[in-house]
Formats: sequence, C-alpha cells, structure tokens
Amino acid sequence: MASELLRNIRRNPLGRALIALFNHDIKARLPDVRFPVYLQLSRNINELMGRDGGSEKRERAHLREVASLEKARVFWDVGANIGQYSWELKSLNPTMKCCLFEPDPRNAQTISRTIATAGLTDCQLFTFALSNQNGETIFYQDQVTGKTGSIAEPARVNSYSQVQFGLQPLELRVQTRRADDLLPELAPPDILKVDVEGAEQIVLDGAWALIARYRPALLIEILKENAPAISARLEGFGYQLLDAVTLAPAHGQSFNILALHRERHAYSLTTFASRQGSTG
Repeated sequence: MASELLRNIRRNPLGRALIALFNHDIKARLPDVRFPVYLQLSRNINELMGRDGGSEKRERAHLREVASLEKARVFWDVGANIGQYSWELKSLNPTMKCCLFEPDPRNAQTISRTIATAGLTDCQLFTFALSNQNGETIFYQDQVTGKTGSIAEPARVNSYSQVQFGLQPLELRVQTRRADDLLPELAPPDILKVDVEGAEQIVLDGAWALIARYRPALLIEILKENAPAISARLEGFGYQLLDAVTLAPAHGQSFNILALHRERHAYSLTTFASRQGSTG
C-alpha cells in the first residue's frame, strides 16, 4: 500500500518535484549488509521504508547461497544501481572482490560514498556501460527511481518513467566497454550478475568469450524476447538454467535466471536439486 501511495505521488508533477528536493544521500542499514551504506532519499524510499528486504529478496538470497557453496572470490555487478548485491556478497565474504558497473552518474555517486565510507578498498566502481563494442552510446536515465536506466534503444520510449509517469528519460552519452576486453585488466568473475533493463543481450554479446572460458555463475534479469537466444547460448556452453526465485528449471515466465555450469557448479546444482526433490 505504501509503494502504491508513493507511485501515485510520483505521477503528479508537483509530487515528483517535492520528492526531488530531497534527492541527497543518507546513511542507512540494509538487511544482510554488515556495514552502513548510502541510499538516495528521493529515489530509494522503498528501501528506506524496509519492505522486508526490498525487491528481488529471494534472488539475492539464492545468489548469496551460490557464493557460499562455490567459495566465490570475485563478483562482477553489471547494472549495480546502489550496489546492494555487492554489499550483501561483501558482507557474506569480507575478502570478496567486487567490480561494480554503473553508468548512471547519480547512482555512481552513491556507490562511491559507500565504498569510501565503509573502506571497501577491494571494491571498484566503473562508470562505463558494458556493451558489445568499445566506444560510446546513449544511456537512458531513469530520473524517478534510478533503477531502470538502460542503453537499450526501447528504453527511450518504453521506460519505467515513461510508462508510469509520462516522463521521458534523460539521454546521457556514456562510454562503453566489452567485458571480454577487460581481461586481464580485471580478475575474471566467479559470479556475474547482469541487470540492465533490456540490454542483457547487448552486454552478453560482449562477454561470451569470458563466459565460455571462465564459466562464472550468472544471475541475469532477462526480458521474454531475449530469453530464447540467451538461453540457447548458455545451454550450449554447458549451463543449466534455473528460475532465480524458485530454483525450479527456468521456464517462459522466468524473469530472473540463475545459470550454473553443470561441471563447475555441480555441487550447487546437486544441493538445489535435492531441495526441489524434498519439496516436490
């Protein structure tokens, strides 16, 4: 009910303007994070209100379990937003190295403050967008919540801000890099999370060599139209695809996919399969 009230306030131009007056960072505590982090008062009201862990709670819990079972040491957080996935994995394993990719300058500012204040010297922020080419592109910034910005062209006319509030996204020019070209500059990920609001095919097209060679565990938010091609490619590399919410086999309605390699992540797959069997 509180989130619906907030949405209604944001639909009103005056309401958005009043909320925007409080667009500054404040220090807060999040569930499953051992250190204080910064949130944006106007953009992250839902997180500040608690909401029992916020959205994607089960997906984050399952990713933490994979990190623990597989003794993951390096996490790439693509589409980091405010960094919550990174902060949870860092809290789970203080030696975890986190690479956060976030082209939204407002979100990047908030991430930087958390890194500096918490002394997270082995967490690196990159403000370019991962893509299928090195160069520049347009980033469509979600000015309302900061959660749905994207380099995917449909975001220009079909963004959350546009659909919910009739507000065009702000167009920013950002640098792009291919994930494959970041090696050996960066340590390869044990876990790769991709949440880029419809640009997941673009990101993965620049990362297939990395995925084929290092076989990281993947958590991907995936639009229905992108699912067949991405799923087929991952399965061809030896991955098994699970619904990240239920841990059942992924299906046509799965929005978040947990992809685990049948050889590298056999222990996690066996653990999850036995759990499904005991509850089936």
